[in-house]
Amino acid sequence: MKKIYIELSDICHLACSFCPAPKGVRGIMPLEAFAHALDSALMLTKRIALHILGDPCALPNLADYLALAHSKGAEIELVTSGAFCHKHRPQTLLSPPIYQLSISLEAGIDNAIANYATKLAPLLAYHLQHPSCFLNLRIQDTNLYQRPQILCDLLRQILPESTFTPTHNAHHHTHHHTHHQKFCHALSRNAIHTLFDEKGRIRLWSKAFLIIKSHFTWAGFATMPQKHKSCHALKEQIGILSDGTIVPCCMDTQGAINLGNIATTSLQEALHSPRAVAMKNGFKTQRAIESLCQHCGFVG
Repeated sequence: MKKIYIELSDICHLACSFCPAPKGVRGIMPLEAFAHALDSALMLTKRIALHILGDPCALPNLADYLALAHSKGAEIELVTSGAFCHKHRPQTLLSPPIYQLSISLEAGIDNAIANYATKLAPLLAYHLQHPSCFLNLRIQDTNLYQRPQILCDLLRQILPESTFTPTHNAHHHTHHHTHHQKFCHALSRNAIHTLFDEKGRIRLWSKAFLIIKSHFTWAGFATMPQKHKSCHALKEQIGILSDGTIVPCCMDTQGAINLGNIATTSLQEALHSPRAVAMKNGFKTQRAIESLCQHCGFVG
């Protein structure tokens, strides 16, 4: 399995236009329950993503969850709005067991978070000096093309000052120096969209990227059902909501396809349940048998 999603909570305190509701219903997964869920997940993969709904950084004791994951050998992916990053030490969010930290810049832009740049800048500055994990600054294409000045203004505020000076790349080859010049020029013209590569990325520095993500319709919200489709749910991923409900993928934010509860059912048992097997067999022949899947606009 590629990765397993474990939702620490469905609480984020924000209201983003692109994110489904309701939130804040299931609450926080207790640390003991997380340990049990982690043990079951690590039987299938080392890569654990600590989100489905909610912002893991909203948990004041996130460090306790990360320490537990580190002790068990997990590789952690975090996705956060960035609104709560300042509540944790930079090294907590950018050191093992963290494999990748992704910051959803559109969440900050959507919610006009107070002092957003001030909350993010120290984290980015720390990563520039200590790039031990991957750092992704993510934006959806709708925000990028509709509000380029807002995005570029934010980038000018949160990126470390040294990224705007030639001395930062003085020890690199001419190619990197040229890239740096193009980046600064595009940013000054609010034309950052001209620099994305074929994968939708701009390399900022070692292990740090600005990434554009295409907009999609969340599971259950697409108006026109599509029954002929395949998916990597249950093959490459599975999820556990903060109340213990096992779901087939990170798109099932409301637990519509309940495959059991991790308190009484292991992930292996859930994967071999009749409902899960029927889903997997359907995807093998390009058939989405669950209504939620038929109304999902995500393309992986």
